[in-house]
Amino acid sequence: MMPFFPSFVPGLVQTFPFVLAFALLCAPVLRRHAGAFYLVWGVIVAIFSWAGFVEGCMGDATPAAVSAFDMTLQTLEQTSPVIQVVSTLFTSSFAGVSFFLIVMFIGAMRPSPLVKRLYAARSELSILGGIIIFGHVLRIFDFPANFSNEKFAAVWGPVASAWMIVATAVIGALLTIFFLIPWVTSFPVIRSRMKPRSWKRLQRVTCYPFMYLMLAQGFCLAIGHALIGFPWNGSQAQMALVMAPQAWLASFAMEVATAAVYAMLAIVYTIMRLNRANEERARRRALRERAQTDDATDGRSAGASDGDVERVER
Repeated sequence: MMPFFPSFVPGLVQTFPFVLAFALLCAPVLRRHAGAFYLVWGVIVAIFSWAGFVEGCMGDATPAAVSAFDMTLQTLEQTSPVIQVVSTLFTSSFAGVSFFLIVMFIGAMRPSPLVKRLYAARSELSILGGIIIFGHVLRIFDFPANFSNEKFAAVWGPVASAWMIVATAVIGALLTIFFLIPWVTSFPVIRSRMKPRSWKRLQRVTCYPFMYLMLAQGFCLAIGHALIGFPWNGSQAQMALVMAPQAWLASFAMEVATAAVYAMLAIVYTIMRLNRANEERARRRALRERAQTDDATDGRSAGASDGDVERVER
């Protein structure tokens, strides 16, 4: 989260303007020097992700040095505004989601100059978003097992745990599949080995399920976090309400607002996508009608010319 935003502002709302500004400013450079951007982002994501991945794989057997590195990094993220901003903009799931929102929404917009500027670097933007999301997946791949653990359920409560299991184990499994396929095939080295028509069909089949699964997971995660300890009659929930009521209310408001943002994005995208599809169908129909009119006009002109020649011959 950004240190200069109020804590009740959803993380996606904090992050998206910065990602959009980067995309608009750097789209031409990104298209020409994509490899350099991939390298920088990949290194930063690796620094913030490798220790969490090792801990998820090894559990209690994680070497002390790895745990110490991860703890130091988390402490820096909490105490250093610079590290906090870098972590949020380069490695957070909100940054990755922001990249994919840009990629998907420009496909549902009319081709204005700004949309064309972003569209020219659409593949590169999706690859950057994928690098961030891939690092995030490595850090949290063990979450489904954690939320099904009785110790986690006792802390989170049965309602919140159920929402989190749906978000991570059910939606998360499908989302990972629909994320990896279009992301991996977006890299030029893979894309160049595929037929253009097959590549477009694969992207079309996978991108829309990915979009809605991504938004559905964000919604479910927000609801799960908002309902931690529900029905809030346990000792831990009561203590949090008594000891820090403002912090609890800010966190609750932020999660509810986050769920509302993801729901709104799903509704708005659906409307825009359907409207764009209708416009495309109308455009193609107009082109067909114009072609038919031109053919009929050419036919009448040809008929008239033949008649004139026949009259002249007589």
